[in-house]
Amino acid sequence: MLNLIYDLEKIKTFTPFVILGGGIAQIKVKPTSSRWSVINSDYFKVRRTHKNCVAWQAGLGISQDVTSNLSIDATAKLQTAYKVRINYDTLDMKTGQFVPANPIKKNYSHWRIWRRIYL
Repeated sequence: MLNLIYDLEKIKTFTPFVILGGGIAQIKVKPTSSRWSVINSDYFKVRRTHKNCVAWQAGLGISQDVTSNLSIDATAKLQTAYKVRINYDTLDMKTGQFVPANPIKKNYSHWRIWRRIYL
């Protein structure tokens, strides 16, 4: 992902900044299943998926210089990946076999907040 960081005008000792970025997100889904205790069997299986998706992020933060060679920042970002695809199978109750279901296709977004120290 390519990010652009723009420092805004200093407020006392803090430097606010804006982050904008875009690129490719590597999405990896681990296989898993759900068990139904009534029949003591799995009824839903997620298949392993590995896909590259278009992604972007935007965020705000503040930075504080501790020394000339050390700074600390706190950042909040919204990160979004488009067309995330999850492949899964469902149990056909008539045959007792798993059959492929229509993939789940979603855009995935989450907020991320963290602190960093730079040397």
